[in-house]
Amino acid sequence: MNERISQLSDAQRTCLRLVALNLSSKEIAQQTKLSPQTVDQYLSKAAALLGASNRREAARLLLEWEDPAFNKSEFKPNRLASAENSPSMTEQVNVDGGQHGGAFWLARQLPPLGGKRHDLEPTEVLYAILRVSLFTMGAAGAIIAVVIWLNRLAL
Repeated sequence: MNERISQLSDAQRTCLRLVALNLSSKEIAQQTKLSPQTVDQYLSKAAALLGASNRREAARLLLEWEDPAFNKSEFKPNRLASAENSPSMTEQVNVDGGQHGGAFWLARQLPPLGGKRHDLEPTEVLYAILRVSLFTMGAAGAIIAVVIWLNRLAL
């Protein structure tokens, strides 16, 4: 097993550690600055190399090898990804693109596209859906009003 794990690249190890955190390929790609397809390739090659049937089993095998005190029943390792192994993972990914500071105020009213899973209550989900539908109806109404106005102008 030691020789199999030693054949894993640093990127494959990082992706496996993030799988152990229950992240999807898209979330792993955001944190590692890779494409989701590349993440999937790394994980499938790592699973094949370790003789695992899936990505979760491969992540478990890696964590058991790295940390013998790993608690199998909880699947909660003490150490998953350290800053020395993956410096790019210390950066937090801002899902709504807040790096631009003065973003358009209407964009902040809409729920973020993609990104991490939410922990909203059902009423909060309903409120978010209502906001999106009202925004869509308002935009469609404005477009219809402009078309009618332009049509009357052309006559």
